[in-house]
This record gives sequence, structure tokens and C-alpha cells, in this order.
Amino acid sequence: MCDSTRTELLLQYLEECIGEYLEKHKRDFLEVQKLPKLRTDVTQVGKAEDVNHIDYIIPDDNPIKKREYSQFIAKECMLRKINTVGSSVEEWREILRDCVKLERKLQFLITLRQWHQEGIDKVPLVLIIELLIPCILHLENRVGEKIISMIIWLGLEKCNQPTISFISKLQDVFRTEVLGSHEAPSQWKMSYKKNADGSIQLDPIQEHNQVVRCMIQHIEHIINGALPEMERELKAKLILACSKYSEAITILTAHRALTEDEMEQFQDLIDDFFETWVELFGNDGMTNYLHLLGSGHVLYFLQKYKCLYIYSQQGWEALNSICTGYILQNSSRGGYGSGQNKTKSYIFPLILYIMRDLLWKTNMADAFFMNKE
Repeated sequence: MCDSTRTELLLQYLEECIGEYLEKHKRDFLEVQKLPKLRTDVTQVGKAEDVNHIDYIIPDDNPIKKREYSQFIAKECMLRKINTVGSSVEEWREILRDCVKLERKLQFLITLRQWHQEGIDKVPLVLIIELLIPCILHLENRVGEKIISMIIWLGLEKCNQPTISFISKLQDVFRTEVLGSHEAPSQWKMSYKKNADGSIQLDPIQEHNQVVRCMIQHIEHIINGALPEMERELKAKLILACSKYSEAITILTAHRALTEDEMEQFQDLIDDFFETWVELFGNDGMTNYLHLLGSGHVLYFLQKYKCLYIYSQQGWEALNSICTGYILQNSSRGGYGSGQNKTKSYIFPLILYIMRDLLWKTNMADAFFMNKE
């Protein structure tokens, strides 16, 4: 990530940044770092409600909190010799944010110097990996698809009837017991293809997360429908393992920071599920996401960031769907210029929409309405 030559250049850059900080704030960076209480971690859960965070949303209807936060920010500014005379708290915060960017850069460069002094000439890869937070909604979807697919294939392997009969029987289970009812059956179909030799090959399950989640919630019906009646012990083992997985995912996808006990409970449930899963399916039942769960990598990220739901890509997926629909419905050529002199564009208003959407999703739009009458 950063070779020895690059390290030398960064160490030279460190001296420049230290001089820049000293000139701008009239204080040594390391001295300042011992004093502030300001929190600046952009990944912090609940930062908008943390009165010591730079991204705290000041309530307009609470003058006491507004005054206390203003005093807090003013103190942080004074520690850095930032002039607060005749300015508003929002202006102080913007200056502080610029200062914090430089402080983060300095902190990394000082750490790099420490590594260099210890004989480490390259940036440890773990610091990069820690930023690659897995999307737990994609994880839930892909693992759920794999679980259902493996159970269906196992049932097909153990059945003593023609493949097409097995498909018809199990498809009816999905329609009337999993995704619908006997009174209002679903129209869901199992996907398969016929090979050149006339044999039938079942395709893996590929569905939206809500459909897969519904299937996992009714996994007992799928297991009982896929496996022969004589496989009672195998059915019981699979149902128990899948119930452990389902309970663990419920904890993982909670919309709040988890406690240490909840994190331990999550991994205990995953361990129970994983042990049974590997015993039954081995390497054939393994995927990248299942590895992340069973190896404890997801737990590591959970302990570091407390809540992984806020880092999921659900918002991006939803935005992608909206943009795709907009393009398909409003342009036959992907937004290519049209109208008089080809000056009309379908892309430009779409970009404006995306910008507005991101402003609200990141809470940045709130700043435009702060302290406004």
C-alpha cells in the first residue's frame, strides 16, 4: 500500500504539515492533542446526538443545549488559537473541521514515523482492511440464498422420485406455505434448465432480500418439503442450525449500537450454526460471506463499529433502482442530448436529484436550515 520510497516522501511531508499547523494555530500539534474533548470520528454511531461531536445537530428548540454546545465549541477553538470574536457557532465549526482534517493527516503521518522508527517501512494492510466494512444486508441475502439452495440440492440428492416431480412438489410448498397460503398461493417458480442429455439441473436461489428473508423465516417448511420423511434426524439438525442463524441475523441487523453481551450472543449463535453447516456440507456449502461469519471477521467489525446496519448499502441500492427506472422511463438513449440543438438532457436533472438525495441522507442538508428563521 505504501513502499519505502513513498514512506520517505511522507516523512518529509510530515515536517511541512507540522510547520503549517504551528504557523496557523501557534501551538504544537502534540500538545493540542492532549487537551481536546472534541470527537471527530465520522463513523461514530449516533454522532448527531453526541454533544461532544463536531457533527452534533444543535436543537433549535433547546436554548440551554445550544448555549452549552456553543461554549464547548468555543473552548475547542481557543485551544487551537482560533479567533471566535464576532462569529457564529456554525462558522467556528467550519473552521474547526478544516483544522480537524489537518490533525487527522498529522496523526497518520506521526504514526507512520513511529512505524518507520520501529523498522516498519510499509503501511500495515490491516489499517486499510478495517475500512472495508462488509454490507450486512448483502451478507444476509447471499447467505440466505446459499442456505436455501444447499437444502434444496440436498433434498434432490436424497429423493427417490423424478426430478420434475420433486420440483413440482417443492414448488407447491413455496407457493402455499412459504411465500403464500393455500387460499392465496404465490406464483413463485423454481428456476431450472434442461441439459443436452435431457437431465434437469436446478439453478441456485437468487431473490431479493425480502423474499429470501421470508424463506428463512419459513425454513422449517422448506426442509420438511425437500427432505424425505425418513431423514428425521437430519431435518431436526438443519432446522435447529437455521434457527440459530436466523436469531443471529436478527441481532446483527438491529438498528442501534449493540452491547458486548449481544455481540457475544451473536457469535455464539453463529458458531453453533457454522459447526453444523460445515459438518453437513463442507466446502460445497462455503461462501465468502459464510467465511466472514464463521471466522469471526464480522464480529471484529461489530466490536469496532458497534452497529453495522448504518454502513449497509441499502440506500445505494434503492438510489440505483430509482436512477435506473428514471433513465429507462425518460430516455431511449441513456440521456443523450435531445430537443432543439440537442441541448436538452435527462441526465442533468437526475444528477441534481442524486445531489439532493445525498445531502439529506448524510445530514449535510440540515446545515442549510440551522439557525435560520
